[in-house]
Amino acid sequence: MCRGKPHEELIRVIRDAIRDNVKNVISGDMLPGDAALKIQEDALRLRSGAISVEEAAEVEETEEAVDAEEIE
Repeated sequence: MCRGKPHEELIRVIRDAIRDNVKNVISGDMLPGDAALKIQEDALRLRSGAISVEEAAEVEETEEAVDAEEIE
């Protein structure tokens, strides 16, 4: 049974959400469980148009800077 292919836009949204958050897991800035939740949130925001890919990346960078300041 063939269910068809997902739309390219949907694949792009998921890929962008995963890419941005996996970087944080690899660098140790985020736990995998937290990243999974953030990936879902980012994908929903990207899909709805509430946030662009560039804005999502900026939010990630801002959160990393805040986390780094809290550690110090």
